Amino acid sequence: ASQSVYIAEGATEVRTLQVQHNTQPGTVIFNVTDQDNHPVEGADISINDTTITTNAERTATITDIEPNNYTYSIAELPEGYIGNPSGEVTVNEAEITTAEISVEREVELSTAQIKVIDQNGDVVQDASVSFGGLTGTTNAEGIINFESLEPGRYNYSVTNVPSSYYNSSEEQVIDIEEGSAFETEIKVEKLPETGAVTIQI
Repeated sequence: ASQSVYIAEGATEVRTLQVQHNTQPGTVIFNVTDQDNHPVEGADISINDTTITTNAERTATITDIEPNNYTYSIAELPEGYIGNPSGEVTVNEAEITTAEISVEREVELSTAQIKVIDQNGDVVQDASVSFGGLTGTTNAEGIINFESLEPGRYNYSVTNVPSSYYNSSEEQVIDIEEGSAFETEIKVEKLPETGAVTIQI
C-alpha cells in the first residue's frame, strides 16, 4: 500500500519500509544409472513427499521446489535391479541441481556343458575337466555341467583321462556372454586294446 509523508521545512522524518522478497523455486534433475553407466528407466525416487520416475534417458525431474536441503531415496526399482541408495540434495533459488544415483543391475548367470568323446565318437566317462578354475568329472554320458557362470573369459581343458585313453586335447578359451548356455565337445584318443599271446614250444 502507498503512504503519503508530509515533512515540514527543516524537519527530519524517518520511516521504515518493508519490502517482500518472493523466493524463486528451484529444480532437481536425478540421473539413475547402473554399474555399467547404462540408463535405468522406471526407477521411482522419493523426495519432499513426492515420487518421480526416471524416463528412458535415465532422468527424473522435480520442479517448483522451495530452496532447502532435501533427503531423497530410491522408492522402487524396475525388475532386474537392486539397491536402495539415498542421499541429500541442496536446492538453490532459481537454479537447476543435478544428482547422480547409481544402482546395480543383476547379472544373468550362464552355464557351460562339456562332453568328452574319443576318436570314434564314443563318450568318455570319468574324464577330469577344468573350466576357469572349476573342476569336475564327466558322467556316464561323458558330460560335465558348470553352472552359475558370470560373464567373462574362461580357459577350459581335459586334465586327466582313464588309463585306456590318451589326452591329445589342448586348452581352449571361450568368452561367456551373460545369460548364455555354452556347449562343446572335447576329443581324446582311445588307446588300442592290448591282449596276451601264448606261445607253445
